Amino acid sequence: MERELPPTTLPGPAGGEAPAHGPRTPPLSQGERGFEARAVLFLLPGALVVTEAPMRVTARLDACVSVCLWDARQRLAGVSLFSLPRAEGRTQSPDRYGDTSTRLLLEQLRLRGSEPSRLEAKVFGGAHLGAGEGGPHRVGERNVAAALETLRAASVRLTAADVGGGRGRRLVFLTDQGRAWVRHL
Repeated sequence: MERELPPTTLPGPAGGEAPAHGPRTPPLSQGERGFEARAVLFLLPGALVVTEAPMRVTARLDACVSVCLWDARQRLAGVSLFSLPRAEGRTQSPDRYGDTSTRLLLEQLRLRGSEPSRLEAKVFGGAHLGAGEGGPHRVGERNVAAALETLRAASVRLTAADVGGGRGRRLVFLTDQGRAWVRHL
């Protein structure tokens, strides 16, 4: 069941605040019924995709975080899904880490003509599941922080987020519209 979260704020670019979630996405109208005809990509942790093609990217999120970027002018989208916050000098599997994955995603969009100032970012996931997520090792919380810090450093505007909490999520992102839906599991 989709639900709208109460408004909260997250740190935004240059120390300002950004809404923790955007306005609830309305249901698809009759004119947008191509939803079922889109190619579907189920994103696994450590994966990223940049595309101009209409796709429905889905992912299951727990402590993992997904960063969805949209350039409305270029009609270009990028999505990453990572499971650990920082590479800390590791060079193997950079897509698994929030800092390097988000930078790689931004670089891939830049190579296709996007500028950070035109991008809209949506961040999802980072749940705290089970007793193992307590104390200083809260992986979900650290994943969210890594994504937000990297986006802030690149001056990318955060337009929506649904992060933290104690439940996993299912994400659906439409790459040709920059729209996202999240269902709490």
